[in-house]
Amino acid sequence: MLSSNIMLQQKTTTQLWGKSTANTAVTITISWNKKSYRVKADAVFCDTVENK
Repeated sequence: MLSSNIMLQQKTTTQLWGKSTANTAVTITISWNKKSYRVKADAVFCDTVENK
């Protein structure tokens, strides 16, 4: 389970899984570089973020 202010290991790749309403766009914004990852969810989603 992830929440605000979670700490991730540097220089790794992390997969983020979650649930949302079907056919909803989910945006994940990384605080250290302000990069956003956007995925269209069908109730469950997974995206990979670079921790570099």
